[in-house]
Amino acid sequence: MYKEERVRLPDPLEPVYVTRDLTLARDGEDPLEIREIRLIILVNRCLYLTTEDGHGLKTGQVLWRNLALTERRGGSRSEPASEQFIAYDSLNHARRVASLLEPSYREVEDPDLRKWLKELDWMVRTSWTLHEVSEDDQRAYEWRAASVADDHARVQNRNKVAAVGRTAQAASIKDTLGRPNPGRLPLVCFAGERALRKRVNEIRGIGRRISWRQLVLEHYIDRLREIVLDLSRSAEHRLRCRVLFGEDRTVSKVRLVAASMEGSARTLRTLVGRPFNHTFQHVATDLDTCVDVMRRAAEHAKAGRIDEGTALMAGVKSLLQKIYRSVQILQFHWQLEEILVQTSRIKRTSSDLSPSQQRVWHDELRGVQRRLYQTDPVTGQAWDDGFRRKLVHGVASQIHLADTCLMQPLSAGGPNIKQMHEHLKSACKRF
Repeated sequence: MYKEERVRLPDPLEPVYVTRDLTLARDGEDPLEIREIRLIILVNRCLYLTTEDGHGLKTGQVLWRNLALTERRGGSRSEPASEQFIAYDSLNHARRVASLLEPSYREVEDPDLRKWLKELDWMVRTSWTLHEVSEDDQRAYEWRAASVADDHARVQNRNKVAAVGRTAQAASIKDTLGRPNPGRLPLVCFAGERALRKRVNEIRGIGRRISWRQLVLEHYIDRLREIVLDLSRSAEHRLRCRVLFGEDRTVSKVRLVAASMEGSARTLRTLVGRPFNHTFQHVATDLDTCVDVMRRAAEHAKAGRIDEGTALMAGVKSLLQKIYRSVQILQFHWQLEEILVQTSRIKRTSSDLSPSQQRVWHDELRGVQRRLYQTDPVTGQAWDDGFRRKLVHGVASQIHLADTCLMQPLSAGGPNIKQMHEHLKSACKRF
């Protein structure tokens, strides 16, 4: 009898593998029986990620069991090899399909939580340099952080109350003894983020109609996005780090950071899930290059060849800037994906688009397009500078076309959501 290890909520960092037989349903072709394919379990017997190329599939695609199709073609759950699976190109694609069946928790409370998490992320990154800036800049940080706490002062959910407390605590640069201590702020903000993510998980269980598969897909995508966020933070922190690029650099510290980066690269290579695979593999390669150069720089420094070591570290800095931009730019992709989920439902149901929703999407699309053409504020470089595959112009042009379809005047037929949707899909494929 076929059995699988039980998986409740899958974690990209702790995948559960299975090798099984199944049948792949294909458009316009006969079903393909696949023997002993190795997969990552998302939902037992129902939802998987592919782990390697083959059988017309790519690593990181989603396989979704279709029981109605299985029974129609003479199969059954008692015969795993006869179960029919549909392949979706990415986690995002599968999520959009799931969202057509049930409403998503994201459309209710989640937008505010994501905005709050974004503010906490800003507080973390800003805290790294608070000891170097003027008193006016410090007060500006405290005012903005306190405003975030004040905006949520009346929340009642226990996890949101905890997050308010942490946000308010991080709004003061001074510690409980009245001493300036910005070094403690990241840990306080991390505690606030953990509380908010607990609330996200709570919300997922509130909607009675949300399917387990949809819940798991959203959870898995969120976990991969958290990993991307950690990569962005670590790259930015290292760029600002005196241990690597300042007067505090020593041989032992450079080697220690190199060992940490080597471990990160090793972990990234184990992660599966399109469209994240591409970025993770490229970042892992760049991290390994950094590690090799940093160790050579440490050897030069140990031998007294300081100038040679410094020249090598300049190359490391350039690579870290590229790594930072390659993961930070994905946040634009996520914004477009969130709009795609909603346009998928409108396109499917042929429901009317409200003027307020039209304006919200218009502002979001214009905002993403504008920021893509601006230089990255951390590195001062174009977002795709140094990338083998340039993407800014192609993505921005598709966003412009999507926005044109969205704002099409009534005299020309009004908003063309179908064409808008296609242009957004084209924009997302370029990331």
